This record gives sequence, C-alpha cells and structure tokens, in this order.
Amino acid sequence: MFVLAMTCVHPWLVGGVVVGGTVYLAIYERRRREALAARADWEHRALLARPLPQLPAPVVPRRRAADHWSTTEPIRRSA
Repeated sequence: MFVLAMTCVHPWLVGGVVVGGTVYLAIYERRRREALAARADWEHRALLARPLPQLPAPVVPRRRAADHWSTTEPIRRSA
C-alpha cells in the first residue's frame, strides 16, 4: 500500500528505479559476457598449448594357435 501511495505522489521515482534497474541489468549482462569470453580465451589457449595427440601404433593382428602357422605353405586338406 505504501509503494502504491509513493507511486501516486512521486511518479518520477518510478522512472528513476526503472532506469537504475535497466543500468544494473546492462552492467550485469556485460560482465557476464566478458567473463564468458575470458573463459573461452583461456580454454582456447590451453588447448593450443597442449601437444598434439599421437596416433596409436597400428595393431598387427596376432595369429591364433588354431590357424595355419606358415604364410607360404598352402593348407593341406585332409581326406
């Protein structure tokens, strides 16, 4: 009730509060964006500072014991 009475008696105060709130929100948003950009810059620098990942050496498949041991001798068919 008091706020309504003050609004009716001094309407220019509402304008001041609205302007102050808008300025506060604008500053808050600007700081948030700057913090986000600073974090992105930091992460980007950290990624570029890391050494390049090395590809693992190709794995040569091992022959199983049940396979034919010779690569040149043909497999004999048993009758």
